[in-house]
Amino acid sequence: MPRRSRGPAPGSPRPRANAKGVRPAPSDPDTPMRAPPPSAPGWLRGWERELVLELNTDLIDAMLKFEQLTRPGGVRVPRRDVLEQLRALNDVQRKRLAEIPVVLVDAGFHESLRWWHHGWGHSKETHVEDCMWVDIVDLHSLARKLFTFSWHLTKAHPEAAGIILGMTPTTRWLIGSYGLSGLERLILKRSNWVRPRWELRWERWQELIALARDEKSAILHQRALQFLYGDIAFEAGSLFDPAK
Repeated sequence: MPRRSRGPAPGSPRPRANAKGVRPAPSDPDTPMRAPPPSAPGWLRGWERELVLELNTDLIDAMLKFEQLTRPGGVRVPRRDVLEQLRALNDVQRKRLAEIPVVLVDAGFHESLRWWHHGWGHSKETHVEDCMWVDIVDLHSLARKLFTFSWHLTKAHPEAAGIILGMTPTTRWLIGSYGLSGLERLILKRSNWVRPRWELRWERWQELIALARDEKSAILHQRALQFLYGDIAFEAGSLFDPAK
């Protein structure tokens, strides 16, 4: 049987050389496709964009409904000034913020050790009432949607899970290995892990809100991804944070 050609078809145009005169190697059909760069249009599938928008909208709505409670232990809550800035956004601006290719609901996906301990049943369980920062119904709804979406994404489009959820490869592998029972256990036992992303870096929210307010800004999506990649780089032990 003749060997399959790896090069371009006869008569097809040759790839252009770059500035150094080096031509790119022809693509190998057996090589798995890498996730396209964040600036490339269409790197998220339609249903993924819709679910990211839904999750982000649900989180913003839950935060705006939030009434600060005084609880022992100093529970971390959304800052008042951030909530006021969110309330000041009109519907178009709020949707623009929710459309960023980053899920604004987080469960520590960049913390590989946390998920490793959960997988082995070593992590400490915390009562949801001790971590409540939104209405309990909203918290369980966010947890159910976030964990279901993240579990499905690790199986259907793992590259996207790393990009829009900020998952490390270890977290992505662990969540992707769960069956339906593992997903159910995650939803039931770890609702307390669900938090607003960057809950200790509210200045990031303020910057994204300002960009969402500016109709002429074209860097809102890019900036959100830079923040997320900075989290992953820090978790991996890198001193380079592209968000700074």
